[in-house]
Amino acid sequence: MDISNSSNLREIENSVIGTLINDNKGLDDAIVKISADDFSSRQNNILFAEIVFLYANGKQIDANTLVNNLKENGNLSKVGGEHYISNIVSYWISDSTLSDYLEIIIERSQKRRILYALEEGIKIVNKPAVSSEDSFSQIQQKILSATISKSKVDFESAFIIGKQVREDLINQQNNPDKLTGVTSGYRFLDGTTNGFQKGELSILAARPSMGKTTLAVNMAQRAAFQNRNKGAVLFFSIEMPKKQILKKIISAETLIYGSKINSPRFLEEDDWKKINTSIDRLSSYNILIDDTADLSLANIQAKVHREAKILEQNNQEILLVIIDYLQMLVHQKPGENRQQEVASISRGLKILARDLNIPIMTLSQLSRSPEKREDKRPLMSDLRESGAIEQDADLIMFLYRDDYYNREENDEEDEKQSAIPKAVATDLIIAKNRNGATKTISLKFIKEYGLFEDYIKNKG
Repeated sequence: MDISNSSNLREIENSVIGTLINDNKGLDDAIVKISADDFSSRQNNILFAEIVFLYANGKQIDANTLVNNLKENGNLSKVGGEHYISNIVSYWISDSTLSDYLEIIIERSQKRRILYALEEGIKIVNKPAVSSEDSFSQIQQKILSATISKSKVDFESAFIIGKQVREDLINQQNNPDKLTGVTSGYRFLDGTTNGFQKGELSILAARPSMGKTTLAVNMAQRAAFQNRNKGAVLFFSIEMPKKQILKKIISAETLIYGSKINSPRFLEEDDWKKINTSIDRLSSYNILIDDTADLSLANIQAKVHREAKILEQNNQEILLVIIDYLQMLVHQKPGENRQQEVASISRGLKILARDLNIPIMTLSQLSRSPEKREDKRPLMSDLRESGAIEQDADLIMFLYRDDYYNREENDEEDEKQSAIPKAVATDLIIAKNRNGATKTISLKFIKEYGLFEDYIKNKG
């Protein structure tokens, strides 16, 4: 049968509806696989919705009950009256044919969504107020949304899952030092989390100037380097230009003061050798940086999907996505307050992590609440618009430094010792860990190099 012909598609849809009315045993499979809007015919769209309604309410599904219910809700005339119902019940196909026809309906429905997305894309391009870059981003997102099939994830036997878990446990026992996730580059953090896990959303939060961007850059560099030739780390830097991110990487790798790299007239010959080596080394691993200032969730979704497909062609994958930072993302749904906006963005990032099976870490602001407490260590409630973030995140980390709140006492001493790099004790507080313990990891922060390192006191 030529299914490209619209009349043949209508016959397929009629056969599915007729069979479901005549023989209810195919209903379970049909309701899981398709929805009313997958039908091209408005009449069959209404009929399938009515069948699902009757099914959900435990009512008998046959021609008579359909007619009676359609009369009650005023939809009988919309489907063509009792004559249409009488005609459609004359269609009856086998179970195997029903399964094949459901797949055809899904395929044709998806093609219609793609066509609609392209038509919407033409409208977007023709809007003078929308830039070409924004047009491309919006069109890309519409097409991606259209091509994402309905989830086919269904129940799976606990026994089958158990065998998979047993295999994972055996592999972990035989390779005790191998992480199940992507390394953060920090031994004691990885020891607690087993790395950034695929399909999970992590949050790194702190007050401004505490060092969260610096730590995120350190993590990106270490994750990419330790997994070189396996994939790429995607770094969305909404607040900081991409060249500044690179300067942070170079400073941390070469142990050259960030102030010297930002003022190159002070660089010496040996500094230049280190810088050139560091830049050349970047070719051995892959960090992709996007510094679009007005980035939206839709932009991120589209770009991450695109990069995932590109990397897959080279048998590679997205190692980690880092977003700096959550509250700076532009929200495109009007009428929502800020808390609802953050909730939508947080949930969208969680879904993206699950859909592509990748780890995502987003940085987040904290409210001013810690400043008002005697103990200024962050709490979960200090997260800006915290409710949704707390719920969606699998891992929540806070960065805290005592010296941040004792700046005046340290300013004079810092000036005297400015020529000597100073390691500042820093707490990385794991406030939520869906896969393990909550605890505080000790790091040392060498601000002059923009470098966080494991702190030796964690030993033992």
